Amino acid sequence: MKKVKTQTTERGGHEFAAQPIVVPPTGYAPQGVPEFCRLPRPKTRCAITGLSRTSLVELIDAGKVRAVRLRKKGAARGITLVNRQSLLDYLHGLEA
Repeated sequence: MKKVKTQTTERGGHEFAAQPIVVPPTGYAPQGVPEFCRLPRPKTRCAITGLSRTSLVELIDAGKVRAVRLRKKGAARGITLVNRQSLLDYLHGLEA
């Protein structure tokens, strides 16, 4: 993490120092934020991006967003977990 210089201010004979500002590096996920998020249920939207389940599945199938599919051996259905940072990186790349 990069620290930003502090500034000192003189006010009414007292000196106040501002707290240092810590700028997190790119790709940094704060504690408590999961690395993966589940696909939203059908007919609902992603809580992070607002994209539909179908749009997310299309991005995953096209290889634009990383995901992990968890299934028990021989099971037809399972859980799809989307890599949160991969999804956000893809969307930020569209800002051109």
